[in-house]
Amino acid sequence: MLRIPVTALFVLACSLTTAKAQVTIQGRIKPHPEWRNMVYLLYMPDSEGVMAGWDGFVIDSAHISPDGNFSFVNQPYAPGIYRLNTQRHETLGMGMLIVGSPEDNFIHLVVSQPVEIIHVESEVNTLYWSYRLSQASEANALIRRGVDALEPMHQSIVSMYAEAKEAQQNGDTEQLERIVAKWRPVVFSSFSTGTKQIRPLIAESQNVHAAIVLINYHNQGQSPLAYEAFFNEQLTRLGKLDTNNFFLAKMRSDMVAEKTILPVGTIAPDIALPNIKDEVTRLSEVGKRLVIIDFWASWCAPCIQESKNVIQPLYKAWNDKGLEVYAVSIDKDKKAWQGAINKHGYGSWINVVDYTAGNVVKPLYDFSSVPTIFLIDENMNIVAKNLRGSMLTDFVEQYLGR
Repeated sequence: MLRIPVTALFVLACSLTTAKAQVTIQGRIKPHPEWRNMVYLLYMPDSEGVMAGWDGFVIDSAHISPDGNFSFVNQPYAPGIYRLNTQRHETLGMGMLIVGSPEDNFIHLVVSQPVEIIHVESEVNTLYWSYRLSQASEANALIRRGVDALEPMHQSIVSMYAEAKEAQQNGDTEQLERIVAKWRPVVFSSFSTGTKQIRPLIAESQNVHAAIVLINYHNQGQSPLAYEAFFNEQLTRLGKLDTNNFFLAKMRSDMVAEKTILPVGTIAPDIALPNIKDEVTRLSEVGKRLVIIDFWASWCAPCIQESKNVIQPLYKAWNDKGLEVYAVSIDKDKKAWQGAINKHGYGSWINVVDYTAGNVVKPLYDFSSVPTIFLIDENMNIVAKNLRGSMLTDFVEQYLGR
């Protein structure tokens, strides 16, 4: 077993102060020639890291043998949320998550018992969707049921990718748009059905960390205020199970902040940042009926996924009817930022960059992770915020279709 020393372990030592459990995670992960024969164990110190394309605290790693066996045996891990990750050969770092893609590469696991034994069967290149648990706690089995609830969404995305592959290879953008337009309502409908199935799982969970994972599966970055009554009820219930849980405290504060900091109906702070030509472009000068302010980064896989599957189709369908996108990157590297714009076809809308890694715009809009989305009208009034996926599509279509 290979131990990975990282500077984050110094910070991690302050977090893992509770009594350790004796944890065994083992099983078989079918190798793939394009993927490393390694599995990494990450600790999740905050709720943003659970679903983000983010470098977690890598606390351990293990080799995957030629016949697929791997093991972490009798390790002293603290109670909490963990991620088991695999990665492609060419991948740098651990920030690899693309929510909803055909090749997701992580498993969420929780440590909740004094002796935790987890047996996993999976495939290295589709870890998230293909994994099965032959031995696990009720909490980890419940998380797997949450994955099952989203399986129809995954299958519809796989079908869309397969159908779009030839058009993408041929550069046939019109055909690609038709395919995405055909499958988008299917994906959104299956996601909506899946979230309805996940809500009772959240209410069923007697383990706070399992419930937090399921809440992340349910929200997928969308605002919990859309289901405010349900989540207030669950946060109250879960708080009685664990009065000092920092995940719950952060979720409560986030819900309060969303309602009180830059609420809908207030004026959006102006932004003045350089565009690709190094010319300052002001948000206040855009003046379109509806502007999507998209805070993103080239290294943020969920940002790319959201832009490709949601924002690009919206822009193409509604730009001539008054929609604009003002995309604010928090990249530090100009080449990486411009490379992502060119690679993913973001050049049609307004692109600006905050080279201070967001330290200019983050305090203005009070966000801690990307993607973060605000929508404003021609007078800079905030008309919506923190909408993603089908909720963003529905809002834009209803707002501009009036």
